[in-house]
Amino acid sequence: MLKRNLMLIRTGSQSARTVVYQLVETYLHCSVNCDNIQAWKCTSCLGVSDELYQELMSNNDLKWYCRGCSINTSSGNSASQPTNLDKVLERMNQLVELFSKWEMQLVDVVRKEVGVQIESEFQNLKVITNQIEDRIAQCEAKIALRIEADHNREDICGLNDEDWPRLGCSHTSNPVDQGKVREIIQEAVNQQQEEEKEVEARRNNLVLYNIPENQSEKRDERLKADKDFIVTMCDDVAGIRITDSDILKCVRLGAYSDDKVRPLLITMSAEDTRDGMLKMGKDLGLSGRRYNRIGIAPDFTPKQREENRKLLEEAKAAIMANGESPENYKLYVIRRSTQPEVIKRKRHKAAQRIQRQELIPSQSAEDQSSQQTDN
Repeated sequence: MLKRNLMLIRTGSQSARTVVYQLVETYLHCSVNCDNIQAWKCTSCLGVSDELYQELMSNNDLKWYCRGCSINTSSGNSASQPTNLDKVLERMNQLVELFSKWEMQLVDVVRKEVGVQIESEFQNLKVITNQIEDRIAQCEAKIALRIEADHNREDICGLNDEDWPRLGCSHTSNPVDQGKVREIIQEAVNQQQEEEKEVEARRNNLVLYNIPENQSEKRDERLKADKDFIVTMCDDVAGIRITDSDILKCVRLGAYSDDKVRPLLITMSAEDTRDGMLKMGKDLGLSGRRYNRIGIAPDFTPKQREENRKLLEEAKAAIMANGESPENYKLYVIRRSTQPEVIKRKRHKAAQRIQRQELIPSQSAEDQSSQQTDN
């Protein structure tokens, strides 16, 4: 059909020109233009359906390429794709390496911080463990001492009859009554236990001497006057701040008499306060006329007082054996441990002591009047 029409065009007849016009119109209406080389292609030859042809004609965003252009475009894109993909992969590898580096740095930082915290906790636990071990060792030592003491008592008081030796001055003496010996030893043990309890009960006690007595007939007023004097004295002499509530007990020892001042027995609420007041005793002699005659001593048990008396007598005898007078020394007993000790201090001016003794009546009256004035 196309060849015949072309032959008619060459003849130049009127009918041929008409056919050409029709052919061009048909060709233009049933052909698509390649967007790459601007070449028209027949849709019938290409096998393009009418629906697809209408879509290509109506939608300007769609592009159509002929077979040759499609092959060249596909081959060009395929050549460039590996280059872009390599770039993407290379960038991804760089990011992976960067993230790995950051991860390692983060792990190092976390390890250091956790290590410091673990070391600190370990040191704290070590200190606590050492403290616990020390306490356990102390408890074990106390238990060992208690067990040893119990064993000693059992050895002394729990012997069988056949275990007791014959006691006497010679081998021919008669055996001692074993039951009597047990009773004596058990009584000594009981007395020692009672003495320990008595010492513990008097631990926070003090005995104060030459504190003026209030002459009121009411006990509450006398008690208040004694407590007020003690509180003021502690503050004036040593700067020890106490209150009435710190003095748990305050009683006068012995029966009242007009010609002497009874000692004052007090019980403090805390052992530290009691020790501070006891140390204050050495400063009372330099604290003025109101307090220089006041003495402070621990509350010894009767057994301790008897031991102190014997120790003082022995110390005075030793001084006299050296050709000196005990009046030139100040003697007192201290008990830093279980064994008492006599402290001997020489008086620099014995005459001042004698003069102070001569002034006792007048000073006592002045102290009592000043106490009443303060109250």
